[in-house]
Amino acid sequence: MTPTNRRSDKSTLTDLLAGSAGGLRELLAHAKTIQLLDQALSAFLAEPLRTHCCVANAQGDLLTLQVDSPVWKTRLHYLTPQIQEHLRRSCQLNALTRTRIIVQPKPRPDTIPSHQPHISAVAARTLEDVAEGTDNDDLAAILRRLAGRRT
Repeated sequence: MTPTNRRSDKSTLTDLLAGSAGGLRELLAHAKTIQLLDQALSAFLAEPLRTHCCVANAQGDLLTLQVDSPVWKTRLHYLTPQIQEHLRRSCQLNALTRTRIIVQPKPRPDTIPSHQPHISAVAARTLEDVAEGTDNDDLAAILRRLAGRRT
C-alpha cells in the first residue's frame, strides 16, 4: 500500500465495516442481532442449561438454538414456548413462530488435534548435529527435543 492510499483518519474496523457497501454491513448487523438474542436467552435460562445452549441463528420466523448434547436438547424443547415469548417481548421479535434446536457436541480435550509443528528429516538431523557440537547442555536438550518432531 502506498502512502497516498492510506486513510488519513484513524477509523476502527467496525467503522469501516459499517460504512461498507454490500454484505459486510449486513453480516455485521446480523452478528449483532445474534449476540443480543444470545444475551437475552442467557438471561432467561437458568443454570446449568444456560452454559449448554446458545443462539446459532435467527432468520425470519425461525430461531435456531444450539446445544451440546441431546439431553439439553430435550430439556430445551420443553421451554421453547416460554423462550419464544421471552424473545418476542425482550427483543421485539414479533415474527418469531418457529424454533429449531440443533446438537453440536463440544470437542473433548483428548480429541482436539495437536498443532505441534513437524520438521523434515534433514532439519531434524541438522538439529541433532548442532546439539552434539554444543557445550551447553540445556541448549542441546532443547535441540534434541525439536529434532524429535520430524515428519
